[in-house]
Amino acid sequence: MKDRASQGGRAFAMANRLYREEAYLEKLELLLRTAKELAACRAQLEALDKRGVPEGSVIFSRPVKRYRRKNGEETVYRYTCEYLYIKGKKYYVSKKHRYPNRPRPGVDENDPENPDNRRLLATWLELRTEIRRKLRERKKLVTLYCGVLNAMKPRRLPRVEPETVLAEAWEAYRRSEEYAGLNAELNGRPARRHTEPEKERRYPYQNEIYGGCGERVRSKNELIAAWCARESGLSYTLEPFYPGSNLCADFGLLAGGKEILVEIGGMRTKPEYEARLKEKRELAKRHERSLVIIDMTDYPDQSGLPQTRLHVRKLRQILQRIRLGTLREGIVTPY
Repeated sequence: MKDRASQGGRAFAMANRLYREEAYLEKLELLLRTAKELAACRAQLEALDKRGVPEGSVIFSRPVKRYRRKNGEETVYRYTCEYLYIKGKKYYVSKKHRYPNRPRPGVDENDPENPDNRRLLATWLELRTEIRRKLRERKKLVTLYCGVLNAMKPRRLPRVEPETVLAEAWEAYRRSEEYAGLNAELNGRPARRHTEPEKERRYPYQNEIYGGCGERVRSKNELIAAWCARESGLSYTLEPFYPGSNLCADFGLLAGGKEILVEIGGMRTKPEYEARLKEKRELAKRHERSLVIIDMTDYPDQSGLPQTRLHVRKLRQILQRIRLGTLREGIVTPY
């Protein structure tokens, strides 16, 4: 029995030595990015259904016309004609009819009998076809990446199953800023530019900085962190409240059905800023909320001048560890 136990211990130690966190996080990022793409595809399909876009397809014909001049030279003209194919009927999409510049009250934009609608309908039908093709391809990738991660993980990490990954990605995406921006875009509304009015009155913006999905952030550091989260396949909310307080965190990183509070520490050399950060840490601890502070402060170098230190790859790895559950609290630096 002792020999068997010692063999098991050696095997466990060998598995842990073979595990490289950096390689695992790279594969995890591929998985989460793909799962998030699938969530975005699902959201787009739901938005098209809510708009009442009919089932159909876009087809093309490529007629060729030949003209012979008096001198015997032949000129060949090639055209591409676009048609909608809806309920067994073809509708020609004329180039004379452009996209509507603004919503048209009282007009059924899903009626293909109206030539003014066909250009917009063609766009929606093309989008739906592209999304369905992407769904088929990306689902296969999710299964592949889950298998790779389960093969390389150490015992202390849980297995990843395709169904669970997709369900968590969808739930996180529905609560995220990107979901709100996507719905606004598909429904012809401007992207949300601000947080709730209450927060904006209490904490007015000093800068004009907007993220990739139209959300407004308070600093360049927050902009970088939001970009890294999106590129890593992660979803987030902006400025969630601390429990029992009117103080807000910078981000709420959505992972496994939970919201991990994230602060982007950018001015920790200022006493009043550090005091506010300490208050937030105490609030999180009192209410048993996970809080990670990513310190991106420009500390002075040997000459006394502020120096910016940032490795984007390390910042993305920090966000992945938060998502994975191996980093739940504390202060970390992305360099």
